[in-house]
Amino acid sequence: MEAARTSWIVDDATGLAVAEVKRKLTATGVSLGEDVLTLVVEPNVDHSLIMGLLVKKKKKKKKKKKKKKRRRRSRIVQV
Repeated sequence: MEAARTSWIVDDATGLAVAEVKRKLTATGVSLGEDVLTLVVEPNVDHSLIMGLLVKKKKKKKKKKKKKKRRRRSRIVQV
């Protein structure tokens, strides 16, 4: 079984969590994939803003991962 990692989006002004994000799991506890998430947003919070923040974070993470991969390959070639 795979544990679900949970992240929260916190409002800097109040210090309260306005959204909770975690990987979606099946009934048996198996993750449905890296891109399948459960998102819970508090009332009176702009859902589209929260979704936009998540998409931006995902793109940034993917770009960083790609950059690391490229560096590793170049190191292997230089040796």
